[in-house]
Amino acid sequence: FDVNPSVEIKTNAQEKIIEANALNDDGKKILEGMDLEKVDLDVGVNAIVGSMLKNGYITEIQNSILVSVKNDDEQKAKDLETRLSNEINEYLNSQNIQGAVLAQMYGDDDAIEKLAYENNISEGKANLINKVLATGLKDAKGNAYTFENLSKLSINELNVLLNSKNVELAEVSSTGNSNKSAYIGEEKAKEIAFKKAGVSSKNAKNVQVELDSENGVLYYEVDFDAGKNEYEYEINATDGKIITSSVERNDDYNKKSNTS
Repeated sequence: FDVNPSVEIKTNAQEKIIEANALNDDGKKILEGMDLEKVDLDVGVNAIVGSMLKNGYITEIQNSILVSVKNDDEQKAKDLETRLSNEINEYLNSQNIQGAVLAQMYGDDDAIEKLAYENNISEGKANLINKVLATGLKDAKGNAYTFENLSKLSINELNVLLNSKNVELAEVSSTGNSNKSAYIGEEKAKEIAFKKAGVSSKNAKNVQVELDSENGVLYYEVDFDAGKNEYEYEINATDGKIITSSVERNDDYNKKSNTS
């Protein structure tokens, strides 16, 4: 289970928990004081998700969770993936949280294990990121995303990014929508960029806005033309602060001026 806390459960054939492990410091906080050994899987899952809610890792705003099932039996893994996804959604709904649950299954993969270890994340999150990279997803500048970049995002941030780019992942089920209210939104990002440039929205041409990520930070890239110049801004998606800005002479404007 991944939100930002990452927790791994191992069960026997009777779906009794034989081991529960925290995979990062936040995961340790989630499992603190819990003894899940020999507990039914469904009961344990509710306890873990409940702890994530209690500790503020799942909220109305940060509402995404990733469920990954690893089993040699593909059909059993698929059935369990579906069941757990439904149970978590029902539990979140009972707590008045409109959850966004991503669910997947995967098998043994040395490459995934290596990536998880090197980036200090769960195998499930590593598997999900690999599927994202397999789509050829690129940022606003046309550069392919890197594993390291995406690994620094929480599941909700990753989910918001994927939804903004209309990415659908193979063999990953998705229920509910990631909440975007923690972010300023495209219109506000444009407003900030226009104000900084001293350009009215009426005079801005070829306006493009795209949500992107770098070093674990979501930002809006805002590009537009106005008069003789091309403007480019990177604006923090959470607080609206300008990260980078550039202004360059518009070559197309110069060509038009020379031929008129």
